[in-house]
Amino acid sequence: MLPIYPGGHVAYQNFVVEQLRNHYANPAELPDRLLDIAERFWEKNLTGIDTLMQECYSRFGPKPRPPSCILRSVLLSITL
Repeated sequence: MLPIYPGGHVAYQNFVVEQLRNHYANPAELPDRLLDIAERFWEKNLTGIDTLMQECYSRFGPKPRPPSCILRSVLLSITL
């Protein structure tokens, strides 16, 4: 199945804010390293990758994760 990710980069940013609020009620509790990493990824809009990789996905099978999410995960794992 081709990836469909309607939210794009704004949905990713909203997800990050929501998760930080869920896990850290007080922003002062956030570790400096976490803030540095979040700041680095905040502006990286990778949704253009979804369009580039669209033809590499089959129309069959389960709904895949969007390529931008996979790339973001790889970059984050390298950063950590």
